[in-house]
Amino acid sequence: MLSIGELASRIAALLSGQVDVMEDPPTPDLDKLRAGPDTKLVAQPKGNMEVIAMHVDTPPFDDVRVRQAMKYAMDREKMLQLVAGGYGMLVNDIPISSILEYALTDTPRKQDIAKAKQLLKEAGQENLSVKLAVSDVQARFIEIATVYKEQAAEAGINVELDVRPADSYWDVVWLKEPFYVSAYIARPTDAMLALLYLSKADWNETNWRKPEWDDILTQARGTLDYDKRKALYQQVQQQLGEEGGHLVPYMVQTLAATRTNVADWIPSGTFYANFLTIDLTS
Repeated sequence: MLSIGELASRIAALLSGQVDVMEDPPTPDLDKLRAGPDTKLVAQPKGNMEVIAMHVDTPPFDDVRVRQAMKYAMDREKMLQLVAGGYGMLVNDIPISSILEYALTDTPRKQDIAKAKQLLKEAGQENLSVKLAVSDVQARFIEIATVYKEQAAEAGINVELDVRPADSYWDVVWLKEPFYVSAYIARPTDAMLALLYLSKADWNETNWRKPEWDDILTQARGTLDYDKRKALYQQVQQQLGEEGGHLVPYMVQTLAATRTNVADWIPSGTFYANFLTIDLTS
């Protein structure tokens, strides 16, 4: 097993046969890897997701109208195609797939530039400029930031990309900057809600701290009636989608690129690779 920091070097190692498997290949190389004579793509329906986090207690993101404008500025369908090559499903600004138990099944929010501009005007932020911290520490980070910058510009939002070093990104940027790119693997509904949004959560990366929201989640966990429990879980998700500090356009399929001699590799989407089924034929 090799740790290769640069994405281009990982691709080169796979193409040359230095390695047999590469997890999470970058979108610009998918067509080349799919069509290559010695490489192929393997996909799993479970997903990872890139998210853009706003601190809801820090200006200008402490105004819910600004957060909503940032959401309406995003074209999720184009984002999925341009950033993830179409491999995935749309998500409505909460990091929970619609296929999971207790998840919302609402149609993802459509881009609405007029609505975004209206909200910014109401908030007195018609000429909003923000700095988005990002890095190439993971696949698709630079791509999602770049595409969002272009989409937000349609609503009059100037997004400046603040590209940071990969080796210090999780220590210096994550949880600390008011506006940055992050990522998660898919988790069950309750686990993700507790991980990211409870007031005392260690990974509360949007600074979403609302005791009344915590109370509803706690109530859901203790409700025996299934329909009532589901309604409570969906209530807290609905509030996050409307008022929360996450921009979540999609959940991607878990992808890996392998040499053609590799059989039965299952992309993990996590740091825990499963080598039980892999077969190297030659």
